[in-house]
Amino acid sequence: MSLKDNLKKLYRIQNELDELNEIKTELRQKIERQILCEKLTGKKFNVGNRVIIYEEKEVAQNLTQAYLAETLFDYFGNQDEARRLFDYLLRNRSKTIKRQLEMRKKVEKKKK
Repeated sequence: MSLKDNLKKLYRIQNELDELNEIKTELRQKIERQILCEKLTGKKFNVGNRVIIYEEKEVAQNLTQAYLAETLFDYFGNQDEARRLFDYLLRNRSKTIKRQLEMRKKVEKKKK
């Protein structure tokens, strides 16, 4: 197959996945509501070769630059020290190369 054919095939598959993901999201929300209404949180449901379980757990927020800066300023109480450490952390983060082939929806330009 040519590159053009493969790109068209990828596009068709992505459209199908987008539609299925919408259906899946709606179904998940419906199931979550049913589980909560019937107080079945934590119960395991065996379906085919899978086990489905609805859990609630506490998760920590990501360390954003804004959060890190604010927390360092609060901790040190000294803007200069906090700024030096913040800048040092940003400069010394490890970097990797990420490769990806992604498909984005075109943004329609507004006609005037």
